[in-house]
Amino acid sequence: MIRKAYRSLFLWLVLLLLVLIILFAILHQPPETKLKEEFDSQRNIITLLYGGRATLSDSITASALKDTVLTFLESDSKLRINATNLYLTKTSCKPKKPNRIGICSLSFIQKYNGLVVWSSQVLVVIINDKVVHVRNNYFPAINISIVPKLSQISAENIVKETLSTNQSAKSINLVIFPYENEKGHTYYLSWAVKMPFSDGGDGIHAYTFFVDAHTGKVIEKQDRITPITGKVVGKVFLQNPQKEMQVEVPFAQEYITAEEKVATTNILGEYNLNVPEGTIIQSQLKGPFVEVFESILLNAEVTTKADYEGTNPSWGWGIVDSSYKQEESNLFYHLNIIYDFFNKGYPFDLPTLNYPRKSYVQWGDHGGKNPAMLTQIVIMSLLTRAFLLIK
Repeated sequence: MIRKAYRSLFLWLVLLLLVLIILFAILHQPPETKLKEEFDSQRNIITLLYGGRATLSDSITASALKDTVLTFLESDSKLRINATNLYLTKTSCKPKKPNRIGICSLSFIQKYNGLVVWSSQVLVVIINDKVVHVRNNYFPAINISIVPKLSQISAENIVKETLSTNQSAKSINLVIFPYENEKGHTYYLSWAVKMPFSDGGDGIHAYTFFVDAHTGKVIEKQDRITPITGKVVGKVFLQNPQKEMQVEVPFAQEYITAEEKVATTNILGEYNLNVPEGTIIQSQLKGPFVEVFESILLNAEVTTKADYEGTNPSWGWGIVDSSYKQEESNLFYHLNIIYDFFNKGYPFDLPTLNYPRKSYVQWGDHGGKNPAMLTQIVIMSLLTRAFLLIK
């Protein structure tokens, strides 16, 4: 009886301790610390808030997030933001519970009398209903006419003459262009003339020209070309698909396309491209020697975007490839190994095989599953790798 009493008391104490821990976790909140500031003396504004947290709202819902953030931004006079000039461009949130905010970022651009202010951005990061980061590139001192004296066609002709080209612009938009100088910024009503790829003799360029909409003077040109790197991997069977788990490996000899530019992944699955910011990057299981087709369903495909300089559009076919046991990925990987065997010198060197081999994943006969075909391909690849090791 005494042992049972002690055991019961012990269990009650453990339960009480767990309750106290849970209550502490619920009630305890990290202390609020003041956000640090970085100041731009030329514009007389705070350009960065970081290293602390500021309460946004006691209980903010996802539906009220935008308005609550705008109110917060306008309440800090040092930011010098007029919230009516901000337009939301992107929201990315991870809710901590239904209709509540956990980690969230909001990105805004500035407009002046309906025209986009070039290079403007206000970025706000929120964690658990508290602002932890604000990046402010707002221009509060704009006061110019928005009625152009130069026509859109005239602006395009000025750019064509400057580049000595007959290529038409991809787009032409009227914007407010903040031109930075020693005294701060001068604001111009400008035609933003976005030109396509061009080869000026010193490499490929994709220029956007800013032409003064009053005088026709070229204020500035910006090259939209941005260097990006990425890596492609996939999950494959290395020996026996019937008994082993798939492993992740680099995918070499795969085409990566971005508009009219094409790159090929190297032996590490890496690629490099110089493309304009915002360019759509696409890839299928296709390269200079192997091209995989899905007989019934759509071919596996990746589409991503080069968002900014230094971006890293990488992916794994293990997530994208929805074929049975990633048949498409396995076929592409192993056929490339077999190709290398017959085209890398002794004992074979067959340059006549230097063209894409069209290969089809065999669905249908096996109700969408074909383990036999998959096993045969892996075994052929395994024998090829074994021979390469022996020699």
